[in-house]
Amino acid sequence: EFAGRQLPTTALTLLTREGRPVYQAVGGMGADSLLIDAETGAVIRTPPPGALTRYFRQAHFYFFAGSWQVYLLILLSALACLSALSGIYLNLTLWLRKRPRSV
Repeated sequence: EFAGRQLPTTALTLLTREGRPVYQAVGGMGADSLLIDAETGAVIRTPPPGALTRYFRQAHFYFFAGSWQVYLLILLSALACLSALSGIYLNLTLWLRKRPRSV
């Protein structure tokens, strides 16, 4: 119980923060996270991530694209597949041309 309410614990992890052992208690869907000092038992809320951490967590998800996320992901995936297939095709044609022909 923290701040007068019951928090469901879904994960408990032992970490080292600032050279001290702490437990991180993660509650429902990861929204409520607490740090419990392993030596003193003091409980604090996990501070929010910094701006740079938030940016990199969202950048891999094409966060900047807004509602176009899915379409952009499909388009870029298709381009990557075409690039791989054209490379395989060119490699096979090169091998077949260089292979000595048996008569």
